[in-house]
Amino acid sequence: MLTRTISLLCTLLVGLLINAETAEAVTIVTAETLKDMGITTVEQALQQISAMQTSSFQTGSSVTTFTGGGSFANLRGLGASKTLVLLDGQRLANNVVIGNSVDVDGIPFAAIDHIEVLREGASALYGTDAIAGVVNFITKKNYDKGELNLEITKPQKAGGGGSEADATWGIGNLKSDGYNFLITANFTRTQELRADQRSFATGYNPALGLDNNNGLGTVPGLYQDAAGNQWNVDYPACPGNPHLETTTGYCGYLYSEAVDLIPPASDFGPDVVYQIAAGQ
Repeated sequence: MLTRTISLLCTLLVGLLINAETAEAVTIVTAETLKDMGITTVEQALQQISAMQTSSFQTGSSVTTFTGGGSFANLRGLGASKTLVLLDGQRLANNVVIGNSVDVDGIPFAAIDHIEVLREGASALYGTDAIAGVVNFITKKNYDKGELNLEITKPQKAGGGGSEADATWGIGNLKSDGYNFLITANFTRTQELRADQRSFATGYNPALGLDNNNGLGTVPGLYQDAAGNQWNVDYPACPGNPHLETTTGYCGYLYSEAVDLIPPASDFGPDVVYQIAAGQ
């Protein structure tokens, strides 16, 4: 259904994001509209869909999960395994780490012409992996020019920067030439943002709810006096403790400094499409 041209009761809407809606509960969003909003990746594009559960597919959330750093579509919060992802109406291989859903980071944004989102269940047509809905990425057709986009992000403080690049080149027209050859590639790199690089994310201040230390630490060692009290060896120097907190009177380990707010990540998504007109 999603691979066919949608013309039934098509209604143009006034707005920046939604380009069209149909009687089949299909939202159509063009790549040009997304670019005008400053969006350069498929992950960012999915975050603009109101029916999408954003916290379930952001790359940054992989710091606390085992997803291989992937991004996943999750319509209506029913789970990534219940949202079917298609490319030109064809199924894609699932992420090798979790094994039950498609990593959308592997789809180059530069190759996308528009995105069709079926916001209602389609399990009768596609199976149980489409209970929440279907996201169909439609690639560009008859693209006969070149395009290069670069973006660099640099925060005022250290950590969390990144860079993005996408390139598109095509030749041939299906109607006049009988063929079209398209090459696209996307590269995204995100720098690590550690908790100790942002004052609001770590530190020891119980009055503000910042009490993220392990108490009386065992590094560099402990001893017990005759009264049964335990003390740290070499306090307050506490050698061997990379995240030291001594305001409590012992060698505390401030474990909140040891986590990433944003993990380092990089993605490269190439795509090559060769199309021949019918009858050629």
